[in-house]
This record gives sequence, structure tokens and C-alpha cells, in this order.
Amino acid sequence: MSAAAGQTPTTAGTRARTVAGVIALGLALQAAVFGLLFPHLWYNLHYITDIDIYQWYASMMHHGLQPYRDFHVEYPPLAVPLFVLPGHTGSLAQYTSWFSYLMFLFALAMTAVTGAAAAVLWPTGRRAYAVVALLALATAATGAILENRYDIVVALVIAFFTLFLIQRQLLAAAFASASASRSSSRRWPCCRWCCCSWLVRVERWAHWPCSPWPPRCRSSPT
Repeated sequence: MSAAAGQTPTTAGTRARTVAGVIALGLALQAAVFGLLFPHLWYNLHYITDIDIYQWYASMMHHGLQPYRDFHVEYPPLAVPLFVLPGHTGSLAQYTSWFSYLMFLFALAMTAVTGAAAAVLWPTGRRAYAVVALLALATAATGAILENRYDIVVALVIAFFTLFLIQRQLLAAAFASASASRSSSRRWPCCRWCCCSWLVRVERWAHWPCSPWPPRCRSSPT
């Protein structure tokens, strides 16, 4: 009994150190990608951007107009608050700077949640560290468009969804799933099925919460 009691803190301590180490590595790598790589790419940082559209939406709302009722919005409802978040609706340059900075913060949050999920799933060995390293590589390969669209916010919600499923918090996972579907209806069904299919292979219990979701990706814009 005493041996078991002495073993539990060690296991918990090892897992906590793994989580902290994985998150720290992921944050450092993502900061390097955003701070060192993106400003020195061969194309302009805002060459491919939707920020001007977001700024127009935010300007309309700043003047009291209601989205969907007073002007057309091509994005789902939960994406709309993100357009107001940067402020500075009267200046596209300032709005662009703040929007890019916010996407960087969301990228750090997404990395932390992804690292935590990997560390919970693999508390020992190098696989959790490999996950955040590959995540930084994927960020670099995607390029500066991540600073010019809100897709990284959807990736954060998907990371939470995966973490909740790994921890078997099914109600929280369902909430994250609903949030993602209301912020990016085009991408989320496919991403959700990919996450669940992978978890079914890793954890047999995941088959139950994932089975009602068909392997179908919708292509409608709304």
C-alpha cells in the first residue's frame, strides 16, 4: 500500500514535467516560426490576406450595423466576434497589425493545448516532443497566411476537442465540436472525422463518441 502511495506522486510528477517540457518546446518553436521565419519569406507577409474583409465587417459593426441583417457575411456566426477583437476599425494598417498579433497568440495557445494533449497521450518517450516539433514544421510550411486568416482559431478549438476526447471529457468535447462547426462549417466535419478515426485506433473507447459522425466533408460555404 505504501509502495503504491509512493509511486503515484512520481508518476504524476513525471507527467507534469513532460507536459511542461513539451509545451515549452512547442511555444519556443512557434515563436521562432512567427518571429524569425515569417518576416523573412520571399513574399510579402500580407500578400495573401482576408484581413481587409474582416476590417470591413468590423467597421460596419462599429457603426451600429448588424451582421447578416444589414450586410452580408460569408462566415459562420462564431467567427464574427473575431473580426471585432483587433479594434482599430478606422485604420487598415493598425487593424492588420493587431489581427496578426492576435493570430500569433492564438497559435501559441493552440500549440500549448496540442502539446498538453500529446503529453497526456504519451507521458513518456519522445513522441509528444515530436508532435510539437512537427506542428511547428507544419506552421512553417503553411506560411504567413496563418497571420492573415482566422483558421488558427479553428485549429485551437480542434486541439481542445482532441484533448477533451483523450481525457474522456465527452461533454466538453461535444461543446468544442459544436463551437468549431459554428466557426468553420467547411473544414470542421473533415477534421473532426480525422481526429476521431485516429483516436479510435489509439483508444478503443473513442469509438462510441465518434461513431455517430460520418466521414463526410461538406463543401458548402455556409
